[in-house]
Amino acid sequence: MTGLAAAAETLRALHRPGTPLILPNAWDATSAMVVAEHGFPVVATSSAALARSLGYDDGEQAPASEIFAALGRITSRVGVPVTADLESGYGLPPADLVAEMLKAGVVGLNVEDTDHAHARALRDPDEQAERIAAIKAAGRSSGVDIVVNARVDCFLPGRPGDTGLADGLGRARRYAAAGADCVYPILLDDESGIERFVAESGAPVNVMLHPGGPGLDRLRALRVARVSLGAGLARIVAARLEPLLERLPFRLVAGDEMRLSHLTAAPAASWRCRPAGSRRVHRACLSSRHNHRCGGRRLQGRIRGLIQTEVPHRQRPDGHLGDGRAE
Repeated sequence: MTGLAAAAETLRALHRPGTPLILPNAWDATSAMVVAEHGFPVVATSSAALARSLGYDDGEQAPASEIFAALGRITSRVGVPVTADLESGYGLPPADLVAEMLKAGVVGLNVEDTDHAHARALRDPDEQAERIAAIKAAGRSSGVDIVVNARVDCFLPGRPGDTGLADGLGRARRYAAAGADCVYPILLDDESGIERFVAESGAPVNVMLHPGGPGLDRLRALRVARVSLGAGLARIVAARLEPLLERLPFRLVAGDEMRLSHLTAAPAASWRCRPAGSRRVHRACLSSRHNHRCGGRRLQGRIRGLIQTEVPHRQRPDGHLGDGRAE
C-alpha cells in the first residue's frame, strides 16, 4: 500500500485555501488520460458522467461492481492520484467500500449525505459523521489515509431554502470533526455563504464551478481549496459530439442496407455515400478500420481541445496555476 498511501498524501496536500485544486472530472479511461496529460496533478471522476458512460442513470443506479471496474481501468492508465465520486457508497459498509477503493487504486472519495435507499432524503448528520469516521478508520487500518470529501447536499434543488445555510454549516462542522479532509456544499453559489463555509466549517472547502456561480478568480479570493466541474465537461463533450458527427466526410443514404463491413469489399461505384458539403469521399475513408482509427483520434483531440478552452486554469504539482494552454 506504500504507493497508494503516498498518493493519498499528495492529494491531501493539494487542498490549499486560495490556491484551489482544479478538477475537470473524468468519466472513463480516455478522458482521465487526457486530463492527466494536460498537467492536472489529480484525476477526479463524476458519478453522473461515469454512470452514464456505463449505460446507467446517476443516483446509485449503476452496480458497485461496474463502477469499481471502471475506476480500476482509469487508475491503470494514469500516473496521478485518483479520487472518485462514490455517491453515498452504493450501500456498502465503510470497510467494504474502502477495500473496493483500494483494490481499484482509488485514494480519495466524495461521499454525500443523500440517502438513495430512502427516497433521496438527507441522512441524519450524526449518522453521516459516524460513517465518515468509519471510512477514515478503515483506510488507516489498511495503511492508506483515504482523502474524504464530505458532500453536503442541502443546497440541491428541493432542499429547504431558508434553513439551507444553517443546516449545511452544522453538517459540515460535524463531518469535519469526524475526520473529513474537505467539505463540499454542492451547488452553493452565494459568495457570502461560501465565505462562511470557508471561515466556519473547520475543513477546506470544495465548490463546483458552474454557470451562474462565482468564477475561478473569485473562488480563489474566497479561499476555496478545491474546485470541481462535476459532469460539466462530459456534458460539453456530448453537446459537441453531434456537430462533430455532422462534419464527418460521408453519411450513408437512408435506406441503404449495406453493412459497414461490406464497404471495403464493394466496388467504388456501388457505394451510395453522400459527401459532407462539396468534398469528395476518398475510398480509404470508407474503411471501417480507417474510420475507427481517425474517429478515435478526432474525439480524443476534441476532448483535449475542450479541456484547453473550457478549463481556464490548471494546477501543477508545484501549486502554480497555468493558463490551460501548452507551455
